[in-house]
Amino acid sequence: MVKPGDKVLVRGLEGTVIWLDPLDNNTVAVEIDATGYVEEFCIEDCVPQEEVN
Repeated sequence: MVKPGDKVLVRGLEGTVIWLDPLDNNTVAVEIDATGYVEEFCIEDCVPQEEVN
């Protein structure tokens, strides 16, 4: 199960580092390395990194 602080990947986006928002388990903060652009996604759009590898 994904927990606050876990790194996850958003399907369809590459080169992103994502952390769960500890204040709201239903959203995650998405930081795209190249631009520093940050966007929020619903947790249902994310998968644990170990499930991707």
